[in-house]
Amino acid sequence: MSSIIGRHCPYCQRPISGHDEALVCKVCGTPHHHRCWVEHQGCAVAGCSGTFADAEIHSGHLGHAGDGQETTTSRTEYCPKCGAEIPEGRTACLSCGAEPWNGEDHQGRLPVFKTIIDGFKFAFECFERQGWLLILLHLGITVVAGLMSFPLTLLQFLMGIAGVPFVAFPFSIAMALLSIFIQIGVMIIYLKVADGQEAKVNDLFSGGKYLLPFIGANLLVGLGVFVGMILLIIPGLIFALLAVFTPLAVVDRGCGVVDSISLSIRLAGDNFLLTLTLVIVMAILNIMGALFFGIGMLLTVPFSALLEIYCYRKMLHRSR
Repeated sequence: MSSIIGRHCPYCQRPISGHDEALVCKVCGTPHHHRCWVEHQGCAVAGCSGTFADAEIHSGHLGHAGDGQETTTSRTEYCPKCGAEIPEGRTACLSCGAEPWNGEDHQGRLPVFKTIIDGFKFAFECFERQGWLLILLHLGITVVAGLMSFPLTLLQFLMGIAGVPFVAFPFSIAMALLSIFIQIGVMIIYLKVADGQEAKVNDLFSGGKYLLPFIGANLLVGLGVFVGMILLIIPGLIFALLAVFTPLAVVDRGCGVVDSISLSIRLAGDNFLLTLTLVIVMAILNIMGALFFGIGMLLTVPFSALLEIYCYRKMLHRSR
């Protein structure tokens, strides 16, 4: 079995080091920390059917260097209170004495800037593996959407001239459903890339079982935002921020309409500042991508999505 050192556990999104006890899913071959496998009661890869019993103990916890010697991978941690480096293996900050050390602040929240920076590193690693697929995927979707929008617009125009504009309405509904279906497929591909799995174009059409809860959850979120905007705007903006992880909860965890919204509100509410920073960073990235005639968004859209998945998974792991 090849070395798994440095690969990210799909449950906690932390890299597997030479000191970790690891289990590998027999179904999809993804490595997990032993404690993460037990806590999740099986494989944490989105869409994988690996159960608690489908675990294979990794034959060795150490990676192998090119000269055949065993090597370990260390990871540097930083105290969220004072910023001092935490040596590996220590349970408290040597500078300010904060303890116990678990990567969170004293209120149990994830450190904002460290999580965002780690998310950038994670997204870059994902792009190194399958960035070409994500770029071609968005390019293809953009081209196809443009080609399909022309005949629909022409049909609506001709039906309007003929005095029967309602005939084009079913076509508009069908196009909207197709767009949502493709959006779910894209999210599945993102999650597979984030989990270290080989994503394929066929995955774009594998999200049928999520279609109804995805539509229901987004309609309910839209209604909540609308009501909140009527109530002096600010409540609507806050609700939109708290519900930002709802689509991910539907596709990643298979949650229903209400459960997906509740999970998003809990995660974002517990890490409100991190969620706000994440949304701002994603917006800045995509604005920068749009400045270059929209071409840059072929990079920034998938990159910001992977960044969101990383932060969402970190919050999800912390809340367990």
